[in-house]
Amino acid sequence: SVMGILVDSTTVEFLLASLLFFWLTYLYFVKDYGYWEDKNVPRVPPEFPFGSIKRHILGYSYLGDSFAGIYKTFKGERFVGIFMIRNPAILVRDPELVKVVLQKDFHHFTDHYSYKTNPKDYLVNHL
Repeated sequence: SVMGILVDSTTVEFLLASLLFFWLTYLYFVKDYGYWEDKNVPRVPPEFPFGSIKRHILGYSYLGDSFAGIYKTFKGERFVGIFMIRNPAILVRDPELVKVVLQKDFHHFTDHYSYKTNPKDYLVNHL
């Protein structure tokens, strides 16, 4: 192999390849973690590799409970920056801002969080 030219031991090759893989994976996850900080938005500090929803991903809470905890933690803020694993998202707290986002500027927010629903749930399927 090409690495065999650099190193004689396959164990060392494996360790180097593993380190490279984990380093690239880490960079993939954290490359956008400064997104909200760069915009001076109040934020939940992300935790690799979970983002802002570690308790939900580990099964300690429902996603709604995680959001409720974030909502309560940031009293007085109109919105909070979070990370859904590695993707930046915003949790809107201010009712007037919610109204603007859901009515007036809805067409500007194209990457809505989606989830699977029951096909017979007419109301939820038409939101």
